[in-house]
Amino acid sequence: METDECIKTRRSVRFYKDEVPDNEILNKIISSAIYAPSGLNLQPWKIKILKDRDTIKKISDLCQKSRFAAQAPILLIVFLDRDVTYDFTKDVLSCGMLMQNIMLMANSEGLGSCLIGEINDKSDEVKKISGVNDGKLIFMGIITLGYQRGVTAVTSRKPVEKILI
Repeated sequence: METDECIKTRRSVRFYKDEVPDNEILNKIISSAIYAPSGLNLQPWKIKILKDRDTIKKISDLCQKSRFAAQAPILLIVFLDRDVTYDFTKDVLSCGMLMQNIMLMANSEGLGSCLIGEINDKSDEVKKISGVNDGKLIFMGIITLGYQRGVTAVTSRKPVEKILI
C-alpha cells in the first residue's frame, strides 16, 4: 500500500471481529511505531499490550462513548516515561506520533484501530486495571486494534485552503 493511500484510507474503527491478530503482525506494528521522531532521540514512550478479555472489558467500562473498546481483541496503552523526558510538550507530541505510526501500520496490515482519549482523566484507574504500577509513567492514550467488522464510513476533510493561514 502506498503511503498516500494508507494515510487517506485509515479510519477510526469501532467494530471488530473476534479474531486476534497474530504476534507477527503485532510485532511488525510495534517495531514500525518506534521510528516515530522524538526530541534528542530519547524515545520517551512505553506500551502495554492487553489481550485479556476481562481486563479489556474493565477498561472499556471506564468509557462513556468508547465502550466499543470491549470488542477489540487488543488494546495498546501508551505511556510517556518521565525518566527520559526533556521537554514535556515535545515528548507528548512524540507519543502522539508513535500512536499515529501504530494506526497507519495497522491499516497497512489490514487491521483497524481507534485512538481512545476519552478516558485520559481516568489514568489512575487505567494504570491499576492494566497492572502498571510505575509512577514515572504518564498515561497518554489507548489504541484499540483488531480486524474490522463491517465498513467504516468515509468522512470528508476540509479543503486545504481552509486550514492555511
